[in-house]
Amino acid sequence: MVVRNTLRCLQAAESRVRALEERVGDISVLLINEGPYPAGEVQRVLQVPVLATLPYAPDDARVLSDGAEQPRRFTNSPLMKAARTSSSLLLQRAALRRARLGPRGPRTAGGEVTRAR
Repeated sequence: MVVRNTLRCLQAAESRVRALEERVGDISVLLINEGPYPAGEVQRVLQVPVLATLPYAPDDARVLSDGAEQPRRFTNSPLMKAARTSSSLLLQRAALRRARLGPRGPRTAGGEVTRAR
């Protein structure tokens, strides 16, 4: 779940975190560092781990979300550096979860279910 560390966002996230946990099990948070609350406080309030923190960088984020023009040195911006690190952590977590859940049924080499109805 992606959450900003502002009071309003944290209050809104509390119930959503609980609902997600009921549906999918353990979750973690990707924190957007816009507000005053540090990752440890967010973790304590939401009672889920903060997996990584991205800087609040709306101009750089617009490149990714809206296709805004890419500024010079965009790939080396703090947002993109943090995104690279965060993506590695997210992939590791997904692989661990996938391994823990195990296979759900017969699959072909391409990952398609072979006995779909």
